[in-house]
Amino acid sequence: MTNYLWYLLEANLVLVLLFGVFKLIQSSLSFSWQRFSLLSIPLLSGLAVWLKHGVSCGAAWTYHIPVIELETVSVHRQNQPHISSGLSWIETGYWIGVALLSVWVLFSLYQILRAFFSTKHRKEAGFSVMEVPDRDASSFFRFIQLPAGLPEQDRRIIFEHEQIHAQKLHSADRLYVEALHCFSWFNPLFLLLKKELIQIHEFEVDQIMYQQYRAGYMEFLLAYSLGTSSSFYLLTNQFMTKLTLIKRIKIMKNTSKKRWITALALPLIAGTLTLVSFTKEPAAPLPNPQQPSQVETEVDKQPEFAGGTEALMAYLSNNIHYPESAVKAKTTGKVMVSFVVSKSGKVTQAKIKKGVSKELDAEALRVVSGMPDWTPGEKDGKKVDAEMFLPIAFQL
Repeated sequence: MTNYLWYLLEANLVLVLLFGVFKLIQSSLSFSWQRFSLLSIPLLSGLAVWLKHGVSCGAAWTYHIPVIELETVSVHRQNQPHISSGLSWIETGYWIGVALLSVWVLFSLYQILRAFFSTKHRKEAGFSVMEVPDRDASSFFRFIQLPAGLPEQDRRIIFEHEQIHAQKLHSADRLYVEALHCFSWFNPLFLLLKKELIQIHEFEVDQIMYQQYRAGYMEFLLAYSLGTSSSFYLLTNQFMTKLTLIKRIKIMKNTSKKRWITALALPLIAGTLTLVSFTKEPAAPLPNPQQPSQVETEVDKQPEFAGGTEALMAYLSNNIHYPESAVKAKTTGKVMVSFVVSKSGKVTQAKIKKGVSKELDAEALRVVSGMPDWTPGEKDGKKVDAEMFLPIAFQL
Protein backbone atom coordinates (compact mmCIF):
# COMPACT_ATOMS: atom_id res chain seq x y z
CA MET A 1 0.00 0.00 0.00
CA THR A 2 1.39 3.41 -0.94
CA ASN A 3 2.11 6.22 1.50
CA TYR A 4 -0.92 8.12 0.22
CA LEU A 5 -3.36 5.43 1.33
CA TRP A 6 -1.66 5.00 4.69
CA TYR A 7 -1.80 8.74 5.32
CA LEU A 8 -5.45 8.78 4.24
CA LEU A 9 -6.30 5.99 6.68
CA GLU A 10 -4.54 7.83 9.48
CA ALA A 11 -6.34 11.07 8.63
CA ASN A 12 -9.69 9.29 8.73
CA LEU A 13 -8.84 7.76 12.11
CA VAL A 14 -8.06 11.22 13.48
CA LEU A 15 -11.29 12.47 11.87
CA VAL A 16 -13.28 9.90 13.86
CA LEU A 17 -11.65 11.06 17.10
CA LEU A 18 -12.23 14.74 16.34
CA PHE A 19 -15.85 14.07 15.42
CA GLY A 20 -16.27 12.42 18.81
CA VAL A 21 -14.86 15.56 20.43
CA PHE A 22 -17.27 17.67 18.39
CA LYS A 23 -20.29 15.66 19.52
CA LEU A 24 -19.27 16.10 23.15
CA ILE A 25 -18.98 19.88 22.95
CA GLN A 26 -21.64 20.49 20.30
CA SER A 27 -24.36 21.52 22.74
CA SER A 28 -22.15 24.28 24.16
CA LEU A 29 -21.48 25.87 20.76
CA SER A 30 -23.56 28.28 18.74
CA PHE A 31 -24.81 27.04 15.38
CA SER A 32 -22.21 29.14 13.56
CA TRP A 33 -19.43 27.58 15.62
CA GLN A 34 -20.91 24.12 15.15
CA ARG A 35 -20.80 24.64 11.41
CA PHE A 36 -17.24 26.00 11.52
CA SER A 37 -16.09 23.13 13.74
CA LEU A 38 -17.68 20.47 11.56
CA LEU A 39 -16.13 21.88 8.39
CA SER A 40 -12.73 22.17 10.10
CA ILE A 41 -12.57 18.54 11.24
CA PRO A 42 -11.36 17.11 7.89
CA LEU A 43 -8.76 19.89 7.53
CA LEU A 44 -7.49 19.37 11.07
CA SER A 45 -7.28 15.62 10.46
CA GLY A 46 -5.12 16.15 7.40
CA LEU A 47 -3.01 18.72 9.24
CA ALA A 48 -2.40 16.30 12.11
CA VAL A 49 -1.10 13.61 9.74
CA TRP A 50 1.04 16.16 7.89
CA LEU A 51 2.60 17.31 11.17
CA LYS A 52 3.24 13.71 12.15
CA HIS A 53 4.98 12.74 8.93
CA GLY A 54 6.38 16.10 7.91
CA VAL A 55 7.24 18.65 10.57
CA SER A 56 7.85 16.20 13.41
CA CYS A 57 10.02 14.05 11.18
CA GLY A 58 12.49 16.83 10.60
CA ALA A 59 12.34 18.56 13.95
CA ALA A 60 14.91 16.30 15.64
CA TRP A 61 17.52 16.21 12.88
CA THR A 62 20.93 17.28 14.06
CA TYR A 63 22.03 18.28 10.55
CA HIS A 64 19.90 18.94 7.52
CA ILE A 65 20.95 16.60 4.76
CA PRO A 66 18.75 16.75 1.65
CA VAL A 67 15.97 14.15 1.69
CA ILE A 68 16.69 11.70 -1.09
CA GLU A 69 13.32 10.92 -2.65
CA LEU A 70 13.57 7.79 -4.80
CA GLU A 71 10.30 8.24 -6.64
CA THR A 72 10.67 5.15 -8.82
CA VAL A 73 13.43 2.63 -8.20
CA SER A 74 13.22 -0.47 -10.36
CA VAL A 75 15.20 -3.64 -9.74
CA HIS A 76 17.82 -3.93 -12.49
CA ARG A 77 19.87 -7.05 -12.02
CA GLN A 78 21.48 -9.18 -14.62
CA ASN A 79 19.19 -11.94 -15.91
CA GLN A 80 16.35 -10.75 -13.65
CA PRO A 81 13.06 -9.64 -15.22
CA HIS A 82 11.84 -6.12 -14.59
CA ILE A 83 9.13 -6.09 -11.93
CA SER A 84 6.17 -3.90 -12.73
CA SER A 85 5.16 -1.35 -10.12
CA GLY A 86 1.50 -1.17 -11.09
CA LEU A 87 -1.34 -0.58 -8.68
CA SER A 88 -2.18 -3.26 -6.14
CA TRP A 89 -5.71 -4.61 -5.87
CA ILE A 90 -6.26 -2.47 -2.76
CA GLU A 91 -5.23 0.70 -4.60
CA THR A 92 -7.26 -0.28 -7.65
CA GLY A 93 -10.35 -0.86 -5.51
CA TYR A 94 -9.85 2.45 -3.74
CA TRP A 95 -9.60 4.46 -6.96
CA ILE A 96 -12.62 2.65 -8.42
CA GLY A 97 -14.58 3.74 -5.34
CA VAL A 98 -13.37 7.32 -5.77
CA ALA A 99 -14.38 7.29 -9.42
CA LEU A 100 -17.86 5.85 -8.80
CA LEU A 101 -18.75 8.27 -6.02
CA SER A 102 -17.32 11.20 -8.01
CA VAL A 103 -19.51 10.25 -10.98
CA TRP A 104 -22.56 10.08 -8.69
CA VAL A 105 -21.85 13.53 -7.24
CA LEU A 106 -21.27 15.04 -10.68
CA PHE A 107 -24.47 13.47 -11.97
CA SER A 108 -26.41 14.91 -9.00
CA LEU A 109 -24.90 18.31 -9.73
CA TYR A 110 -25.86 17.97 -13.39
CA GLN A 111 -29.46 17.18 -12.41
CA ILE A 112 -29.66 20.30 -10.27
CA LEU A 113 -28.26 22.62 -12.91
CA ARG A 114 -30.37 21.09 -15.66
CA ALA A 115 -33.51 21.49 -13.57
CA PHE A 116 -32.82 25.14 -12.84
CA PHE A 117 -31.76 26.09 -16.35
CA SER A 118 -34.49 24.13 -18.13
CA THR A 119 -37.30 25.56 -16.01
CA LYS A 120 -38.65 29.04 -16.50
CA HIS A 121 -37.31 31.31 -13.80
CA ARG A 122 -37.17 34.99 -13.06
CA LYS A 123 -34.89 37.35 -11.17
CA GLU A 124 -35.96 38.39 -7.70
CA ALA A 125 -33.75 40.22 -5.19
CA GLY A 126 -30.66 39.06 -7.07
CA PHE A 127 -31.73 35.38 -7.17
CA SER A 128 -32.97 33.17 -9.99
CA VAL A 129 -36.34 31.93 -8.74
CA MET A 130 -38.45 29.19 -10.28
CA GLU A 131 -41.82 27.97 -9.07
CA VAL A 132 -42.68 24.32 -9.68
CA PRO A 133 -45.90 22.49 -8.71
CA ASP A 134 -45.61 19.64 -6.18
CA ARG A 135 -41.97 20.36 -5.39
CA ASP A 136 -40.64 21.34 -1.99
CA ALA A 137 -38.66 24.53 -1.55
CA SER A 138 -34.89 24.29 -2.00
CA SER A 139 -31.90 26.41 -2.94
CA PHE A 140 -28.52 26.01 -4.59
CA PHE A 141 -26.27 29.06 -4.46
CA ARG A 142 -28.19 31.84 -6.29
CA PHE A 143 -30.96 29.49 -7.51
CA ILE A 144 -34.15 29.15 -5.45
CA GLN A 145 -36.99 26.73 -6.09
CA LEU A 146 -40.41 27.45 -4.59
CA PRO A 147 -43.65 25.45 -4.70
CA ALA A 148 -46.12 26.99 -7.14
CA GLY A 149 -49.35 28.52 -5.90
CA LEU A 150 -48.25 29.49 -2.39
CA PRO A 151 -50.12 32.23 -0.52
CA GLU A 152 -48.14 35.46 -0.53
CA GLN A 153 -47.31 35.33 3.19
CA ASP A 154 -46.09 31.72 2.99
CA ARG A 155 -44.09 32.47 -0.13
CA ARG A 156 -42.37 35.42 1.53
CA ILE A 157 -41.32 33.37 4.57
CA ILE A 158 -40.00 30.48 2.50
CA PHE A 159 -38.18 32.82 0.15
CA GLU A 160 -36.48 34.56 3.08
CA HIS A 161 -35.53 31.16 4.48
CA GLU A 162 -33.84 30.12 1.25
CA GLN A 163 -32.19 33.53 0.91
CA ILE A 164 -30.40 32.97 4.20
CA HIS A 165 -29.16 29.57 2.99
CA ALA A 166 -27.72 31.23 -0.09
CA GLN A 167 -26.19 34.16 1.76
CA LYS A 168 -24.41 31.84 4.18
CA LEU A 169 -23.05 29.71 1.30
CA HIS A 170 -24.50 26.50 2.66
CA SER A 171 -24.36 24.98 -0.82
CA ALA A 172 -20.59 25.49 -0.85
CA ASP A 173 -20.39 23.57 2.44
CA ARG A 174 -22.26 20.68 0.85
CA LEU A 175 -20.01 20.52 -2.20
CA TYR A 176 -16.90 20.75 -0.01
CA VAL A 177 -17.96 17.80 2.13
CA GLU A 178 -19.09 15.80 -0.91
CA ALA A 179 -15.68 16.28 -2.51
CA LEU A 180 -13.93 15.06 0.65
CA HIS A 181 -16.31 12.11 0.86
CA CYS A 182 -15.29 11.05 -2.65
CA PHE A 183 -11.71 10.53 -1.47
CA SER A 184 -12.76 8.95 1.84
CA TRP A 185 -15.71 6.93 0.54
CA PHE A 186 -14.74 3.98 2.72
CA ASN A 187 -15.38 5.96 5.92
CA PRO A 188 -19.07 5.66 6.90
CA LEU A 189 -18.64 8.56 9.31
CA PHE A 190 -18.90 10.95 6.36
CA LEU A 191 -22.57 9.97 5.97
CA LEU A 192 -23.18 11.03 9.56
CA LEU A 193 -21.07 14.15 9.10
CA LYS A 194 -23.12 15.21 6.07
CA LYS A 195 -26.38 14.58 7.89
CA GLU A 196 -25.14 16.61 10.85
CA LEU A 197 -24.12 19.47 8.57
CA ILE A 198 -27.53 19.58 6.87
CA GLN A 199 -29.26 19.80 10.23
CA ILE A 200 -26.93 22.53 11.44
CA HIS A 201 -27.72 24.52 8.29
CA GLU A 202 -31.43 24.29 9.03
CA PHE A 203 -31.01 25.10 12.71
CA GLU A 204 -28.88 28.11 11.84
CA VAL A 205 -31.51 29.48 9.45
CA ASP A 206 -34.40 28.59 11.77
CA GLN A 207 -32.83 30.55 14.60
CA ILE A 208 -32.58 33.66 12.43
CA MET A 209 -36.16 33.26 11.20
CA TYR A 210 -37.44 32.63 14.72
CA GLN A 211 -35.84 35.84 15.98
CA GLN A 212 -37.80 37.71 13.32
CA TYR A 213 -41.19 35.94 13.43
CA ARG A 214 -41.10 34.27 16.87
CA ALA A 215 -43.95 31.78 17.46
CA GLY A 216 -45.48 32.57 14.08
CA TYR A 217 -42.57 30.85 12.37
CA MET A 218 -43.08 27.63 14.37
CA GLU A 219 -46.78 27.63 13.56
CA PHE A 220 -45.93 28.10 9.91
CA LEU A 221 -43.56 25.10 9.93
CA LEU A 222 -46.27 22.88 11.39
CA ALA A 223 -48.90 24.05 8.95
CA TYR A 224 -46.54 23.78 5.98
CA SER A 225 -45.45 20.25 6.88
CA LEU A 226 -49.06 19.04 6.79
CA GLY A 227 -49.90 20.52 3.41
CA THR A 228 -47.01 19.92 1.02
CA SER A 229 -45.36 16.99 -0.73
CA SER A 230 -41.64 16.32 -0.65
CA SER A 231 -39.88 16.03 -3.97
CA PHE A 232 -36.42 17.49 -4.28
CA TYR A 233 -32.99 17.18 -5.80
CA LEU A 234 -29.94 15.98 -3.94
CA LEU A 235 -27.25 18.46 -2.83
CA THR A 236 -29.76 21.30 -2.45
CA ASN A 237 -30.76 22.99 0.81
CA GLN A 238 -34.22 21.69 1.73
CA PHE A 239 -36.72 23.95 3.40
CA MET A 240 -38.69 21.13 5.00
CA THR A 241 -37.19 17.99 6.51
CA LYS A 242 -40.17 16.39 8.24
CA LEU A 243 -38.14 13.91 10.29
CA THR A 244 -36.39 16.79 12.09
CA LEU A 245 -39.36 19.12 12.44
CA ILE A 246 -39.90 18.50 16.17
CA LYS A 247 -36.17 18.85 16.84
CA ARG A 248 -36.04 22.11 14.89
CA ILE A 249 -38.85 23.64 16.93
CA LYS A 250 -37.32 22.46 20.20
CA ILE A 251 -33.90 23.90 19.34
CA MET A 252 -35.36 27.24 18.26
CA LYS A 253 -36.79 27.72 21.74
CA ASN A 254 -33.76 26.44 23.63
CA THR A 255 -31.00 29.02 23.89
CA SER A 256 -29.18 27.66 26.98
CA LYS A 257 -25.77 26.06 26.55
CA LYS A 258 -24.20 23.40 28.75
CA ARG A 259 -20.70 24.77 29.09
CA TRP A 260 -19.57 22.11 31.58
CA ILE A 261 -19.83 19.35 29.02
CA THR A 262 -16.74 20.65 27.20
CA ALA A 263 -14.64 19.11 29.98
CA LEU A 264 -15.64 15.66 28.74
CA ALA A 265 -13.84 16.37 25.47
CA LEU A 266 -10.42 16.59 27.12
CA PRO A 267 -9.70 12.81 27.16
CA LEU A 268 -10.45 12.55 23.43
CA ILE A 269 -8.37 15.62 22.63
CA ALA A 270 -5.49 14.14 24.61
CA GLY A 271 -5.92 10.85 22.77
CA THR A 272 -5.78 12.60 19.40
CA LEU A 273 -2.63 14.52 20.32
CA THR A 274 -1.06 11.30 21.60
CA LEU A 275 -1.83 9.61 18.30
CA VAL A 276 -0.10 12.43 16.46
CA SER A 277 2.96 12.38 18.71
CA PHE A 278 3.56 8.64 18.69
CA THR A 279 5.53 8.68 15.46
CA LYS A 280 7.68 11.71 16.12
CA GLU A 281 11.29 10.98 15.35
CA PRO A 282 13.47 10.12 18.35
CA ALA A 283 15.76 12.89 19.43
CA ALA A 284 19.44 12.58 18.71
CA PRO A 285 21.23 10.61 21.45
CA LEU A 286 23.09 12.61 24.04
CA PRO A 287 26.86 12.25 24.19
CA ASN A 288 28.03 9.37 26.36
CA PRO A 289 30.99 10.38 28.55
CA GLN A 290 32.07 6.72 28.81
CA GLN A 291 32.77 6.53 25.08
CA PRO A 292 36.40 7.13 24.13
CA SER A 293 35.38 9.55 21.39
CA GLN A 294 32.55 11.99 22.10
CA VAL A 295 29.95 12.51 19.38
CA GLU A 296 29.37 16.23 18.86
CA THR A 297 25.84 17.62 18.55
CA GLU A 298 27.08 21.03 17.39
CA VAL A 299 29.95 21.69 15.02
CA ASP A 300 31.45 24.72 13.34
CA LYS A 301 31.78 22.86 10.04
CA GLN A 302 29.44 20.06 9.07
CA PRO A 303 30.72 16.78 7.64
CA GLU A 304 30.50 16.61 3.87
CA PHE A 305 30.22 13.71 1.47
CA ALA A 306 33.10 13.55 -0.96
CA GLY A 307 32.00 15.62 -3.94
CA GLY A 308 29.14 17.35 -2.11
CA THR A 309 25.38 16.88 -2.16
CA GLU A 310 25.14 15.98 -5.84
CA ALA A 311 27.70 13.23 -5.37
CA LEU A 312 25.77 11.89 -2.37
CA MET A 313 22.55 11.78 -4.38
CA ALA A 314 24.35 10.04 -7.23
CA TYR A 315 25.85 7.48 -4.86
CA LEU A 316 22.44 6.64 -3.36
CA SER A 317 20.70 6.47 -6.74
CA ASN A 318 23.36 4.13 -8.14
CA ASN A 319 23.64 1.85 -5.13
CA ILE A 320 20.16 1.50 -3.66
CA HIS A 321 18.21 -1.41 -5.12
CA TYR A 322 14.56 -1.91 -4.35
CA PRO A 323 14.28 -5.41 -2.80
CA GLU A 324 12.24 -7.72 -5.00
CA SER A 325 10.06 -8.87 -2.11
CA ALA A 326 9.26 -5.23 -1.23
CA VAL A 327 8.33 -4.46 -4.84
CA LYS A 328 5.99 -7.45 -5.01
CA ALA A 329 4.39 -6.47 -1.69
CA LYS A 330 4.11 -2.82 -2.80
CA THR A 331 5.95 -1.77 0.36
CA THR A 332 6.84 1.91 0.48
CA GLY A 333 7.89 4.39 3.12
CA LYS A 334 10.66 6.51 4.55
CA VAL A 335 13.56 4.87 6.36
CA MET A 336 15.48 7.10 8.76
CA VAL A 337 19.12 6.08 9.14
CA SER A 338 21.54 7.60 11.63
CA PHE A 339 25.30 7.25 11.43
CA VAL A 340 28.43 8.85 12.81
CA VAL A 341 31.11 10.44 10.66
CA SER A 342 34.23 9.92 12.73
CA LYS A 343 37.07 12.43 13.02
CA SER A 344 38.91 10.32 10.44
CA GLY A 345 35.95 10.55 7.99
CA LYS A 346 34.83 6.94 8.37
CA VAL A 347 31.10 6.13 8.43
CA THR A 348 30.40 4.21 11.65
CA GLN A 349 27.58 3.22 13.99
CA ALA A 350 24.96 3.12 11.24
CA LYS A 351 21.55 2.21 12.65
CA ILE A 352 17.87 2.45 11.80
CA LYS A 353 16.09 5.23 13.70
CA LYS A 354 12.74 4.72 12.00
CA GLY A 355 12.06 1.66 9.90
CA VAL A 356 9.47 0.60 7.35
CA SER A 357 10.03 -3.10 6.74
CA LYS A 358 12.78 -5.66 7.24
CA GLU A 359 13.76 -5.58 3.56
CA LEU A 360 13.79 -1.79 3.09
CA ASP A 361 15.55 -1.22 6.42
CA ALA A 362 18.28 -3.71 5.53
CA GLU A 363 18.83 -2.14 2.10
CA ALA A 364 19.07 1.39 3.50
CA LEU A 365 21.47 0.24 6.21
CA ARG A 366 23.60 -1.63 3.68
CA VAL A 367 24.03 1.37 1.43
CA VAL A 368 24.76 3.80 4.26
CA SER A 369 27.24 1.43 5.90
CA GLY A 370 29.09 1.08 2.60
CA MET A 371 29.52 4.82 2.04
CA PRO A 372 33.01 6.03 1.16
CA ASP A 373 34.83 8.34 3.56
CA TRP A 374 33.41 11.78 4.27
CA THR A 375 35.20 15.01 5.04
CA PRO A 376 34.85 15.09 8.87
CA GLY A 377 33.20 17.87 10.78
CA GLU A 378 35.17 20.42 12.75
CA LYS A 379 34.72 22.25 16.02
CA ASP A 380 37.11 24.91 17.31
CA GLY A 381 39.46 24.05 14.47
CA LYS A 382 39.66 20.36 15.40
CA LYS A 383 38.19 17.36 13.58
CA VAL A 384 35.43 15.70 15.64
CA ASP A 385 32.97 12.83 15.47
CA ALA A 386 29.49 13.99 14.43
CA GLU A 387 26.16 12.20 14.13
CA MET A 388 24.11 12.48 10.94
CA PHE A 389 20.50 11.58 10.02
CA LEU A 390 19.66 10.53 6.50
CA PRO A 391 16.01 9.90 5.47
CA ILE A 392 15.67 7.63 2.43
CA ALA A 393 12.22 7.48 0.82
CA PHE A 394 11.26 4.31 -1.02
CA GLN A 395 8.37 4.98 -3.41
CA LEU A 396 6.85 2.92 -6.18
